[in-house]
Amino acid sequence: MRLNFVTILRYLLGLVFVFSGFVKIIDLGWFSGVVSSYGVLPDFLVLPFSFLVSFLEFVFGLMLLFGIGVVYALFGLIFMVFGFTILSFSRFVLGEVSDCGCFGRFVGGRNDIFHLFLNLFLISGLIFVKLKTNGGE
Repeated sequence: MRLNFVTILRYLLGLVFVFSGFVKIIDLGWFSGVVSSYGVLPDFLVLPFSFLVSFLEFVFGLMLLFGIGVVYALFGLIFMVFGFTILSFSRFVLGEVSDCGCFGRFVGGRNDIFHLFLNLFLISGLIFVKLKTNGGE
């Protein structure tokens, strides 16, 4: 296997999403509270949605790390991060949510301009890797 910029970026993105998904799964009650604070889902969907998001981030991150179904993981993560960016931006502008929930309570994550730029960086990296990846590695 040849290590190049795209491969290294794929590994880094994989690590980011494995970490992000893991810290949310191990503190699912806290993350569910953050999801609930966005006020988009009915209460009975908050916990299942919180688990699903955390689980998918973790699994898609592992897929990037191990080079399994890379294209599917990239599409899934692009879709997820794009949606979260739009939601976070709208809530940031309205000043309604103080914590984005991005990396769990262990890292802390105010819903601020830094996290919006971080999301844009993640989307850009995911799209770049997708454009440079042939058929799924």
